[in-house]
Amino acid sequence: MGPSVPGTSRARGKPGVAESWRLRLRLRLRLRLRLRLRLRLRYGVLAEGSPHGWQDVDGPTEITRHEFESTWAAAREILDANRTEETS
Repeated sequence: MGPSVPGTSRARGKPGVAESWRLRLRLRLRLRLRLRLRLRLRYGVLAEGSPHGWQDVDGPTEITRHEFESTWAAAREILDANRTEETS
């Protein structure tokens, strides 16, 4: 057999491991970007920033379902109002 071409297997120039791996990484990145866009369109800005102001918190605190639902509803109203202002 002759010398092999980088990125291909020796048999009939089929993509080798390197090519297959690059394709997988590209597809995975594309899927992540699509998911992030879908989440951003559905929920608004995602929390990607630093946890500034949370350093002094000891840890998670249990709350009731009612407390969570009311806090979440209030936060959604603020986020939805901000998004309406941004698109106006």
